[in-house]
Amino acid sequence: MSKRITALRVCVFICLLLFLMPGLSNCGPVSQPVETGGGNLSDSETQAGTSEIGELESSVSDPDALSYVYFFKVGKADAILLKSGGKAVMIDAGEENDTVYLLSELERLGVTSLDCLILTHFDNDHIGAVPGILDAIPVGEILTPDYARDSDLYRAVMASAEEHDVLLSRLNADRRLTLGASALNVWVSSFEGETDPDTGCLVNDGDDNDYSLICEWLCGSVRMLFLGDAEKDLLTEVLDTRTLTVYNLIKLPHHGSYTKALSKLLNRTVPTCTVSCVDNLTAMETQLTQLLSDMGIRSLLTCDGTVQTATDGNVLAVDQ
Repeated sequence: MSKRITALRVCVFICLLLFLMPGLSNCGPVSQPVETGGGNLSDSETQAGTSEIGELESSVSDPDALSYVYFFKVGKADAILLKSGGKAVMIDAGEENDTVYLLSELERLGVTSLDCLILTHFDNDHIGAVPGILDAIPVGEILTPDYARDSDLYRAVMASAEEHDVLLSRLNADRRLTLGASALNVWVSSFEGETDPDTGCLVNDGDDNDYSLICEWLCGSVRMLFLGDAEKDLLTEVLDTRTLTVYNLIKLPHHGSYTKALSKLLNRTVPTCTVSCVDNLTAMETQLTQLLSDMGIRSLLTCDGTVQTATDGNVLAVDQ
């Protein structure tokens, strides 16, 4: 009887061992298959058609046919260059101490003249390098909003434009610039701040942000919006009176500032990418950073380096 029990135990042990062996042979890390390509693009990648600039340039027969936009690293200031259709346009010109850097960048990029220089408004961090630029290269026309500011730099800009015989147009109506196959719409604000009756200058310098010229660039199916330093009132005006579309990229206003009006604008225009002209990450207000993250928007800061884009009118490549 004991022999039978022993034999039965041996049989059970062998069966149990055979049952467990497949599992024992697979002990150790379990590896999962990894996709190495061919998967679907994310929603943001699909919308923007993003790719590296080098890849885009190598994919076209004539790289000179591409259009480029550069958001220069000039700290808490704006300086943007558009090159399209053989023409060059700047939107704002940083601080006065950015002059040497901006001129070296223009030279590096082969820009020997500007067809147009757009000054969105007259804050020092948007007009600083204007006199130096006018001293160095020809500028066809300067576009500004229609107001005056009581500052030494403002007066220096006006004097430099006169000295170099540059056409200076104070806009009280929208303008459209043609840059080859692309177009730049310049929108004028209806804002009117209090002015000094003797000088004609704004009484409150803080009002001039809402005089900002807004620029909309259209290149094929690629669209960008440049919001100057627009604050709540001007952003609300844009939402109420302008025909907005979906934009691939938006230059955010006023160096990392958040307003509810900006939140509404971003939700309406659903950009794939934004650029903020800031000198450090802490300049970005927490609500804005959170909004961009929640919306899945790629947020680029010029404090991390110049942002460069290129497009053939279908694909937008963004590098930093």
